[in-house]
Amino acid sequence: PPGTLSVIIPTLNEAERLPECLRAVRAAGCVDEIVVADGGSTDKTPEVAASLGALVVSAPMGRGAQIAAGMRAARGDVLVVLHADCLPEPGVFTRIKKALAENQAAPGGAVGMRYDQASPPARLIAGLNNLRALAAAIAFGDQMQFARREALHLAGGFPGLPLMEDVELSLRL
Repeated sequence: PPGTLSVIIPTLNEAERLPECLRAVRAAGCVDEIVVADGGSTDKTPEVAASLGALVVSAPMGRGAQIAAGMRAARGDVLVVLHADCLPEPGVFTRIKKALAENQAAPGGAVGMRYDQASPPARLIAGLNNLRALAAAIAFGDQMQFARREALHLAGGFPGLPLMEDVELSLRL
């Protein structure tokens, strides 16, 4: 069963949004480590992240390369990718660990998404994204992907692609 959980957040000029995200991660509970993988921000993103207790790593610009660098720096048994503009709900990390503990064969997964105060088209997009993840096991990064460290290693590591790294991760897992 998974022991520790690390949250990896790729950033590029997210100084304004990051505090709310980091507060939500801490409030959600069951997180052992937060790693912010910065792709060369020109604002105060690294300083904000460090001041709020995150481990900050520098990485080449590009979400896949940033996430891969963050995962290399992370120590958790379970690695969770969270975008800086997404807010985890309370208890979500406990649910992730419980799901992995109950299904030892599962290499990872994703969390369903929803938009706060969403318009009907946005709700439709979220619903279709969630349906795709359930039906085809292909998730987008906004759906908070997670993987066991060991499974990710066996799958060749996190894909360092500049775009569509989330889909490639789903396919590898």
